[in-house]
Amino acid sequence: METDPAKIKKLAKEKEYENMEFRLFLKQIDMSPEEVDKVVHRIYREVSSQIDCAACRNCCKELVPALHKEDIERLSKVMGMSVDQFTEQYVEQDEFGDHTFKKPCPLFKDNTCMYPDDRPEACKSYPYLDKEGFVFRTIGVVQNCFVCPIVYNTYERLKGELWHYNFDDYDDLECFDELDEPDELEDLGELEELDIFDILEILNDLYFSGGYNENA
Repeated sequence: METDPAKIKKLAKEKEYENMEFRLFLKQIDMSPEEVDKVVHRIYREVSSQIDCAACRNCCKELVPALHKEDIERLSKVMGMSVDQFTEQYVEQDEFGDHTFKKPCPLFKDNTCMYPDDRPEACKSYPYLDKEGFVFRTIGVVQNCFVCPIVYNTYERLKGELWHYNFDDYDDLECFDELDEPDELEDLGELEELDIFDILEILNDLYFSGGYNENA
């Protein structure tokens, strides 16, 4: 099992197209979302029992959590600041209008969280693999493979258990050749100029709109 964050990031980059195709495979798998959840939860428990989050902390270094009103009020109180002071000093809005911490995380010092009991709810529940609806959150999972050893190893084991064909048999990303309406991509420019997660969104939209041939 690979646990080094630097190696995880490198491996996730090498496997990003493979991970994208497996994500699409999960949309068509002959299992209910609830059945997939059971498999994910079992693998997650096995993997997380072998990885010490406190020795890693890569999520604290690389990610910023979404902040709810209750998080901001609680943390400003324990840090002896007014909500306005706390917000001005530590909080910003992301591209979606959600509140997040400015980097670096103000709670993270000397490779530890200074306020573990009062940290944001998003931090407490990360990496979210114990939640229901895994197949509906796979873009976030693929992104977290770059950051979290637990997510990376869980996703790798999930591929090993559920994928019913050998990815190495494919020279290209097969799903691009199977699109029923490839003209839908023309206005988006050259695919190689798109971010991998933009491509994930495009293929996801095509799949659910009927542009992706689920019977291929």
